[in-house]
Amino acid sequence: MKTVTPAMAAHLKGETTTLTTCWRITRQDGKVFHYTELDEDVPYLGDVYKSASGFNKSAMKSSANFAVDEMEVTGFLRDDGIADDELKNGAFDFAKVEVFMVNYEDESMGSIKLRYGYFGEVKTVGSGAFSVELRGLVDLLSQRVGNTYLNECRQDLGDPKCGIKLQPDEHRPGARYIVGQRILFPVSLQEDNRPRVYPDNLNPELGVWNKGYHKTEDINMSSFSGRSKVVGVGTNDKTAAGVLLSSLGLSASDISSGRYKAILSGQYYIYWQDSAGYVTIDCQKPYFNTGFYTNIENARVTRSIPNLIPERRWRPFSIEIDIHPQATRLNFTLGTNTGTVSRYLCFDEMMITIVKEGDVAPNFADFGGVEFEATTTGRTSTGAVEFDPNLGALTQDGGVIWKAVNPVYRFLGEVTVDSIRTNQVKSDPIAVADGWFDWGVIKFLTGQNVGRAVEVMDYNHATGEITTALPLPYQSKAGDLFSIQAGCNKTASECINKFKNILNFRGHPRVPGQGQYFKIAGL
Repeated sequence: MKTVTPAMAAHLKGETTTLTTCWRITRQDGKVFHYTELDEDVPYLGDVYKSASGFNKSAMKSSANFAVDEMEVTGFLRDDGIADDELKNGAFDFAKVEVFMVNYEDESMGSIKLRYGYFGEVKTVGSGAFSVELRGLVDLLSQRVGNTYLNECRQDLGDPKCGIKLQPDEHRPGARYIVGQRILFPVSLQEDNRPRVYPDNLNPELGVWNKGYHKTEDINMSSFSGRSKVVGVGTNDKTAAGVLLSSLGLSASDISSGRYKAILSGQYYIYWQDSAGYVTIDCQKPYFNTGFYTNIENARVTRSIPNLIPERRWRPFSIEIDIHPQATRLNFTLGTNTGTVSRYLCFDEMMITIVKEGDVAPNFADFGGVEFEATTTGRTSTGAVEFDPNLGALTQDGGVIWKAVNPVYRFLGEVTVDSIRTNQVKSDPIAVADGWFDWGVIKFLTGQNVGRAVEVMDYNHATGEITTALPLPYQSKAGDLFSIQAGCNKTASECINKFKNILNFRGHPRVPGQGQYFKIAGL
């Protein structure tokens, strides 16, 4: 049963109404879009619902049984609305959608809830229009819950339960390494000599959280990293931790220049559909000579942590702030806003990165597609070190000598020739054998296909040709960067021979199938 405010109920009983339908779309990456079918923009609760994209909807039907409620939304692709590239690249897959009606003449009347669900199949046509199916929450009941018995492994290569690390951790100053250990180092950004911070310094506690720190797991959740250390925040609660900028490698002159920003990134986990939360960063300065710190005015950033469909899975988050010239400390707050008892919002793998103005946060493209392997046992330097990324080159780093080597599982590549087919990518040969990337994943880091990841069907080392299982939205162009990772066909033999990882194999090839029930005696 839908409820409305008394003012809205009185308006509905009038001879004429001034109602319009609004959509609030929240993508998996947290980006929010607001639209209305009215011929002018509609302000509501601090947001502006745009009319520029010309949305329209089909009839809606609700049922009291468990039939799936669906609705179709159509619209036109516009530069100031839904972009064609983002639709084709899957940016709106599983986006959460709220549909409601408001009185555009008086927003104080509240809203009439029409539909809550998520995007299904998105279709585009040559005339510049698109249509998308909006699926109701009942559709989630048709999804598989729990594990099933399969001959093949249930995990994807690189998952926590798989145990294979697709790429090593970043280099850590002052850490001890042994012969054979591998690290990554952002060689393409060495000239900046920017301060960097690593998980070992701050993860999992990021200093000391003042409350809500949990180590235990339960039946609904395993830790993202596998270390079983998670920061959990309870119902309508929050926890905070502070870090001195000096401990992040910033000098007083660096801070006063105003050219640096701090990025807090990590993974978050929401249990239930009625849970949500937020992350806040405050720049702080000493409060006179008391030993306490106070927030600097207008030096705060808050980002909401939305609940996205499906629930109960780890998702990445990132929030950044320009470091105020007077700041000496950063204060991080993790909070929840839910009205239900025992609804936890959990965080893991949190890390701070300091970047200079005009720079970008480290990602795989920064590492130049090369790894460094320790040839000696020792402890790394705490000062600046310049790594030589040329294959076979040696770099002295305190008591460790590193050798630049090819990666094992995840590689960086560049398209060398414009493709003539959308399911083929041509690059320089990568230092692996034929078939190493079969059933792997290629993800584009730049170009029209940026952000798109598709499965690899075949890799030919001699020609450098990569054939994808599904076509890309656009033909790849020379200069496009991509990452590509080794593939696994999920069989026990592959797990033994290719990855030496049979102890983590999650398939059941020896469980009798249905054929065993119908066997004739003696056969």
